Amino acid sequence: KVPPVSEPPLRAGARDGVPDLTICSVVFGDKWCLDLNRELTCRLNPGREPVWRVVRNRPHQPQDRFDPAEPFEVVDGTELPEELWKLPNARSYHHAAALALASRGLSTRFVLFLDGDCFVIRRGWIASVIEHMLAKELAFFGVPYHPRQAAKLRYFPCAVWLIVDTARVNVASFDWSP
Repeated sequence: KVPPVSEPPLRAGARDGVPDLTICSVVFGDKWCLDLNRELTCRLNPGREPVWRVVRNRPHQPQDRFDPAEPFEVVDGTELPEELWKLPNARSYHHAAALALASRGLSTRFVLFLDGDCFVIRRGWIASVIEHMLAKELAFFGVPYHPRQAAKLRYFPCAVWLIVDTARVNVASFDWSP
């Protein structure tokens, strides 16, 4: 458990308590990571409740059940066509289809695409990141792939933790395909 923190004043990223960040994730057998991530995010960012949109990919995994009382906007994901399951990177295509679903119809200015097992441990990170993006006029901010993954795109944020300013970029047009 993360200890509670004192509540900072609302700054960039929230207007009159209205969320200006949507966190989009995909679950396929790993909801427990997302639950921990949400708990940590709430404790480190008191008073700044983002919208949590989760795509639950098919076939649904029993450990990924959502209670209607939970503060997640759950989107029913797709089932990967049989011919794609035969590909060596089938899970990447499955994940990409879910990210495409998550990208549609967002109502907040900022959107964070987050793998449930990637955790931010800095207090007040939502306000800090959004303020930094606004000050530097950034469209993207996030983590790159590790340099040892030579086949991956280098020196650019990847979908593991990628925040996008939707006033600068149309995320619904992203092609998440591997």
